[in-house]
Amino acid sequence: MPRVSQEHLDRRRQQILDAAASCFARQGFHATSMQDIFAAAGLSAGAVYRYFPSKTELIRAIAAEALANVLPVLDSAISDQVTPGIPDVVATLVAELRDGRLARLRPVILPVWAEAVRDEELAELARSTLGELLTNIASLLERLVAEGRIASGTDPTAAGRLIMALLQGYVIQFAVLGDVSPQQVREAAAALFGDG
Repeated sequence: MPRVSQEHLDRRRQQILDAAASCFARQGFHATSMQDIFAAAGLSAGAVYRYFPSKTELIRAIAAEALANVLPVLDSAISDQVTPGIPDVVATLVAELRDGRLARLRPVILPVWAEAVRDEELAELARSTLGELLTNIASLLERLVAEGRIASGTDPTAAGRLIMALLQGYVIQFAVLGDVSPQQVREAAAALFGDG
């Protein structure tokens, strides 16, 4: 029997994750059955269970994907020689949540946070990734302090938590109240934070 390529295995795994994310976004984690996921993926139970032995494992994999996708977006936003201001970084992240790589996962971000309250492994994954995100944002803020673009007494970690709360609030607002454009967010952030 010919061996299945790693590329095929990766595509199949992603097919299952996409189907599960779609089901979770539409019905929530607890109302979605594994049968719903099998049907959405167009695969047999055995094919799905080969990759994910339980719905909990699917939830964790989707959460890991969502969280892992945030970090490269932030890294690319702040990797330039010219330090971007807070409004530009916030607008970049919001644009990714609205239209970019994170848009597909945005509908499951809220349920992931809710699930992290009761699933310690998922909570640890969220703490780890959000901790890394906070470190990166704090590093950006330190650069802005050093450049004199924000007040010298600014606590980068506390300010970073505020920026993360703004981004989390955007996800909640999008889910409950509807869309706000990245440009509107950028303008509001500029009014609050100025250039920095």
